Amino acid sequence: MNHAEVLFKNSKMSEEFQERQVAIKTNINTIQKGQYFTEEGWKPNYLLTNTKQKISRVNLMGVVIDKEKNGAMTNFSLDDGTGNIKLRSFEEIKNSDHISLGSAILVIGKIRIYNDEKYIAPEIVKNIDQEWLKVRNNELKNQLPKPVVEPETDEVVFADNFDSDNKKIIELIKQLDSGNGVLIEIIKKKCQVDQIDGLIDKMLKEGEIFQNLPGKVKVL
Repeated sequence: MNHAEVLFKNSKMSEEFQERQVAIKTNINTIQKGQYFTEEGWKPNYLLTNTKQKISRVNLMGVVIDKEKNGAMTNFSLDDGTGNIKLRSFEEIKNSDHISLGSAILVIGKIRIYNDEKYIAPEIVKNIDQEWLKVRNNELKNQLPKPVVEPETDEVVFADNFDSDNKKIIELIKQLDSGNGVLIEIIKKKCQVDQIDGLIDKMLKEGEIFQNLPGKVKVL
């Protein structure tokens, strides 16, 4: 086998290996809390989650909260209610002109890291209806394995009236939302409930509300 044949065979083997990497449905919080590992050779780099799952490619849904275009390069910030992450592409993303702040999008891409900051190198980006965010959130609640909880935690413990208080917040958002979301500061002023900062953070993490624009939230 000559040198050219060896290179062709190696290239095909590499392509076949890469094709087996499934885009895993997950959320941004899982990515941000995971540990990133760099492999050698054909093996893809991967993220090890706190449930010991290895992820190389992801399938994410979220809302665009920032967009930056510099020539052919386009960067987005994506928020799914559990956290936010950058999408970085060094070439033009197809249909990116139709994606604006507040757009709900589906992203399939590879997890990357630069200067200790994780980001997504997108392969597919497309607009979706915002109702799909609720569908995905419910889907992940049912399928994501639960991490081991350490005995000591700094997590805020909420009183038993959490359910009634978060319903007040949701109803207020629905009343005030004219289509572009509601400023969090307005919610804090108008909704007189205890520990409102912690309640809003918890609702964002659990996907009951999501940040559609910086400082604004909507009900899923």
